[in-house]
Amino acid sequence: MVINSMLISFLYAIEPVYNTLNVSLNEDYFRLLMLIIVVILVAILAERIEKIRKLNDLNEKLKTQSEKLEDANQELEAFAYSVSHDLRVPLRAIDGFSRILVEDYEDKLDEEGIRLLNIVRENTAKMGHLIDDILLLSRASRQEMVLNEIDMAALAKSVYNEFQTDTEDRNIEFSVENLPNVYGDRSMLGQVFQNLVGNAIKFTRNKEHALIEVGAKKREKK
Repeated sequence: MVINSMLISFLYAIEPVYNTLNVSLNEDYFRLLMLIIVVILVAILAERIEKIRKLNDLNEKLKTQSEKLEDANQELEAFAYSVSHDLRVPLRAIDGFSRILVEDYEDKLDEEGIRLLNIVRENTAKMGHLIDDILLLSRASRQEMVLNEIDMAALAKSVYNEFQTDTEDRNIEFSVENLPNVYGDRSMLGQVFQNLVGNAIKFTRNKEHALIEVGAKKREKK
């Protein structure tokens, strides 16, 4: 009875609209109209519910993947620390004994022997740098980014100066163009430059005169 009363009240409320459209108004027609509206609303509601369900499933999958990624990062960090501890001790021993041979037995070694021992020391130093890179990589995912305006040209020159021991006996021309300032994390961008500049220095070691250039290109947005 209450529903019928509401339908009748709504029927009379919209009667002026029907009169304007010159359409006959009766309760059966109204019931049919309301049924159509209810069906449409139910369909829309069902679609919304399905979208919410899919979104919840996606969020659950993302949560699972995030947990797996977190576990993988923890395993990587543990592995990095293990590698650091297990490899640094023998590396220090190799470097130490090589240095002793060069310094204390120089008169008993020929020029080629001394050269080979220095190569051993250089490679142990490179291995130490690789271990440091592994540690930096394992910490990168946990490191909080600090965004600031960065002078990229100054950063590139600063990073190159850190390789002074690797470049002091070489003929290297280091050129930095007018790089634009950017907003980013200085330590992370510095690591990028260390990798790029370090590789440039390493892979030009057989050149009598090496040219290392750092520049930038501007691309139009598509």
